[in-house]
Amino acid sequence: RVAQQVPVRVPRVYAVARRGSRFVLLLENLGESPGVELFLNRDMAAGTTPERARLCLSAFAELHAHFHGWSYERRETLLPHALHPCLLPRQGAMNRALNAAAINPTLRAAPDLFTPEIAALCRRGLERFDAMKAYWYREPLTLVHGDSHLANLFEYATPTGPRMGMLDFQAVHWSKGIRDVQYFLIHSLEPDLLVVHEAALIDHYLAELSRFGVDLDPAETHEQYRAFSFQTLMVGVFSLGLGGLTEREETVRTVLRREVAAVRRLRFDDWLEDLA
Repeated sequence: RVAQQVPVRVPRVYAVARRGSRFVLLLENLGESPGVELFLNRDMAAGTTPERARLCLSAFAELHAHFHGWSYERRETLLPHALHPCLLPRQGAMNRALNAAAINPTLRAAPDLFTPEIAALCRRGLERFDAMKAYWYREPLTLVHGDSHLANLFEYATPTGPRMGMLDFQAVHWSKGIRDVQYFLIHSLEPDLLVVHEAALIDHYLAELSRFGVDLDPAETHEQYRAFSFQTLMVGVFSLGLGGLTEREETVRTVLRREVAAVRRLRFDDWLEDLA
């Protein structure tokens, strides 16, 4: 239902069947599509380039601009509030509890990356979780991918050059578009490369949004980027602390290292102290 509205290329949906919470999707096999390059989690861990990152941010801008500023009523017809992963009271309490439970196991599993200082920052953030959510989900909102790292995008050829499509929308929800941007950049570029290009890449995203008819305040957008870095950090903490290492441990540790570097570089602790 949502795919029909998405302006960027996604795998074609051939059939859907559901029974309770179980479902089957029959999708296009992108691996057999000429000119398509797929990525794996190990490609994300290896790190991408600023040039490919710009292509990805252009795709995010096209997605976000299409849904930007939809009214609550219009959003409900497409993806109801009852499916939001963070804003329902019960879901929010569960997320907070699970994230808190992951902190000590992560400390034990990766003391070289996840220091007591970062663990204390995570606990302070969870204490102010409701205030952060109020900031993260202020209007206007847009539709975000929600798990926007390199392995959930694909490159395909067009007559005007390469473009990026998206797959694996299981975390799709209504949020700020910059949430997808920071999640992608923090996870998909090495910190020493990202620190050089970060501001310019965010500005590229803003310019692409403007090309699609949405103008956002640059200073506020950069601040939102900083604020969402905590959400991204907790994804890594949960994955290592409670996730059961469905991915290679090396990949999970790489992601956590980049997340910790980001909250330090962006001085998230100062932002949290200033949060009203």
